[in-house]
Amino acid sequence: MSADTDFGTLLVQEPTSGPSVLLLRRTDLRPERVLAVILANLPTIADALEHGSIVVIEDRRIRVRRLPVRRRE
Repeated sequence: MSADTDFGTLLVQEPTSGPSVLLLRRTDLRPERVLAVILANLPTIADALEHGSIVVIEDRRIRVRRLPVRRRE
């Protein structure tokens, strides 16, 4: 779990299926708010995290990209 997008960038560059990363792209990063958002959404994102994904939690949406990320040609 990180607010640093470098972790996601590193995973995209490698043809790997893990580890998963949870990126926090929120304006409110107070620990109690982050915890509340993660716990509220954990049932939705748990499978993706268990099977190798980049999960981005933003203020108004959650994005999931399964690993390995396939590059468009």
